[in-house]
Amino acid sequence: MRLEVNVIVNAANQALVPGGGVCGAIHAAAGPELAVACKPLAPCLIGEARITPGFGLRARYVIHTVGPTWLGSNQGEAALLAACYRNAVLLAAEHHLQSIAFPAISTGIFG
Repeated sequence: MRLEVNVIVNAANQALVPGGGVCGAIHAAAGPELAVACKPLAPCLIGEARITPGFGLRARYVIHTVGPTWLGSNQGEAALLAACYRNAVLLAAEHHLQSIAFPAISTGIFG
């Protein structure tokens, strides 16, 4: 599905390199420039967020955030996951972006 939004959120890895799932799809659609733009922004720690141009995407920007891996709920996963969403929204607000599309963070291959 293609959405008309200012920014799309990427369920990224800490190195901000192309991966599988949502991350791989966003990088493939944006083009190789996205990986180049991400390189100086890494590492991105769990719960943090970074912003890049959207390049080949309809969205003008991509916000990259790294979700936690579920380890049984005693490692602060809920707070870290909440930080992903909060920091992405704060970053969008700082850039005066009006619309944002989120994937479900931390629901993919790494849990």
